[in-house]
Amino acid sequence: MYFVLFAYSGWDTLNYITEEVLDCERLYFVAAREGHLPQILSMIHVTQFTPVAALLINGTLTMFFLIVEDVFELIYYYSFSYWFFKGLTIIGNIYLRFKQPNRRRPLKLNLLCPILFCLCTACLTAIPAYTDSVNSLIGIAVTLSGLPVFVIGHFLVKTKWPPCIKRITSKSGKSLQLLFYCVTIDKDDSTEQSSSDTTDEQS
Repeated sequence: MYFVLFAYSGWDTLNYITEEVLDCERLYFVAAREGHLPQILSMIHVTQFTPVAALLINGTLTMFFLIVEDVFELIYYYSFSYWFFKGLTIIGNIYLRFKQPNRRRPLKLNLLCPILFCLCTACLTAIPAYTDSVNSLIGIAVTLSGLPVFVIGHFLVKTKWPPCIKRITSKSGKSLQLLFYCVTIDKDDSTEQSSSDTTDEQS
């Protein structure tokens, strides 16, 4: 009986880790496809449809996080930042529910669900921020360290990129395509176009 329970617990943990790993890659991939991150992260395998570049970035960041000696501090940094930005994301969805009510939504839920989720995330972030504000600020600072990459990849026009960045992105993109047999995915504007057409018709 204990063997079955331990086996189930191990399988459940492995399933959770696998889902979390795939979730991070999807975030990088979609953000790059939408233009919020460098386009090189939107490369996908030709036959297996795997976000290769996003997997490599996530693996590199994971190895970088292992430098931290105290694993509990790492968990604290990650959990605080995770719930903080998850709450901001859901607040953005609530804002869009009122600002763009006719926007296409693949999943429709009662407005009470995201409001309850935001209240829970507020508790999960407010209590640690009050009890240990220094580590909370460090967690946010680590997350905000990605702002330069976002500014370069999203706001700065490619023609104004420094020559060294152009060479690095060009060579790394070609090397990735040749080594992992992947291509860059362009943004699909069909959904956005249909959503905007529906909004125009109703207005």
